[in-house]
Amino acid sequence: METNHSAISQPFSLRDRDGIPLEMHNVDLSWDEEDGDVMSCQMTFEIDFEIYQQGSLREMFNHESELRATDFGEEFHRDRMVELEIILDDECLDDLLVHANTVEEAAKYLLELNGSESPLLETENWYLLYAKQSMLDEEGSSAEIVYRTHWASEEDESEDVGIETNELFTQLIDFFESEDWDYGLLEEYGIIKLSYKGLSGEWDCFALGNDLDTEIGFYSIYQENIPEVSRLPVSEFLTRANYGMPVGNFEIDLDSGEVRFKISVELGNTIIPEELLGCNVERNLAIADRFFPIIKLVASGEVSVMQAIALAQNLNFETN
Repeated sequence: METNHSAISQPFSLRDRDGIPLEMHNVDLSWDEEDGDVMSCQMTFEIDFEIYQQGSLREMFNHESELRATDFGEEFHRDRMVELEIILDDECLDDLLVHANTVEEAAKYLLELNGSESPLLETENWYLLYAKQSMLDEEGSSAEIVYRTHWASEEDESEDVGIETNELFTQLIDFFESEDWDYGLLEEYGIIKLSYKGLSGEWDCFALGNDLDTEIGFYSIYQENIPEVSRLPVSEFLTRANYGMPVGNFEIDLDSGEVRFKISVELGNTIIPEELLGCNVERNLAIADRFFPIIKLVASGEVSVMQAIALAQNLNFETN
């Protein structure tokens, strides 16, 4: 695998879902090539700590979970820039490759698009891998504080685990294709992006094949982040709902207000039966479809937590 880089020295920005540009510094574009084929496209850049700290950053780059510390478990410092590393969605990468044969041409093309409404400039089509900050340790040597998301692959994964990952990922793709789902891929990290329209509305989903734990997970993401003032009652409701949940559980990010429902299966060295995979996906969607409207009522203050629990207790968890 060969990695090639090209700096983007002119002003450049990506935009969030509301069309607001993200101020980016020291932008570098890179892509990985193997046998002449481009496997992935990454971008690294720096942002001010204040921007990093804002909850809105969690809504960008498909940042679905808390960052997890890796080698250096300290907190970021307010007086230093934060470096982010993101990776482009596979379908968007295909679009980029139509206009570029080298990483230098890709950087030039992105600059030409700067300020446009191209999907290549939308943060939702990039995935956050790492957040880093350079510093000096107690001995005065250069060091890094590094946090990673679940989109980032583990550096120490073995070749055998990689084979299992490919098998799990292929099985996931085969399943969703057999069900005629439209989906997007982040193949290198075993991620499938989907959306689903139920009786209560439409929401984003993703399926994840965990390379280290040989675990398959399916997630339904609540349509909007819970306002800060409503996070405590919603958190209480979800905690109470989880207590009686036969399969799966709700999660809430108390910093961003993101809510999601997940069902996961640990496989060991086995392959999940297609019937079980389909059952878990259907159950996840059914529970999300029935609980999301109740979450909305709690978040808006229309019902109390206990009233919401009473509504939830009347739900039938069985799927057709």
